[in-house]
Amino acid sequence: MIDAHCHLDSQDFDPDRDEVVARAKAAGIRCAINAGNCPKDNGKVIQLAKDFSGFILPTLAVSPHHANECTDADLEAELRRIESEKARLAGIGETGLDWHQFKKEQERERQEKFYRAHLQLAESLDLPVVVHSRDAEERCIRIAREYECRAVLH
Repeated sequence: MIDAHCHLDSQDFDPDRDEVVARAKAAGIRCAINAGNCPKDNGKVIQLAKDFSGFILPTLAVSPHHANECTDADLEAELRRIESEKARLAGIGETGLDWHQFKKEQERERQEKFYRAHLQLAESLDLPVVVHSRDAEERCIRIAREYECRAVLH
């Protein structure tokens, strides 16, 4: 069994992350795909993949929840980080659209810009994407179909 989407980098796990991983292994989990969210956390995602090599498989991106607080330079830096870590990654994510929490057109356009950048990179690197979609499923799928890449939607 594989945990297809988790956030073991969350500070909530700082006190007992080793025990959480041990319990997951004892329960028969073979690996956990840890989804990155933002530049600040993506470094920790990579470090955990090193610390728990073979168990934690990382994905990196800027999630729709963080797209509006990140600059274009932040996005470019994360795209370069993804390229440099390609061999270690299980995919690119989590990316996508969240229209439940973000109602302004400007926020949604920014999310779409980041989403498209991630999809384009996934296509060029032949990596799957982890897509977060909330109240934007039709748009998320329509955009994803414009690219030649595999996707996991949640």
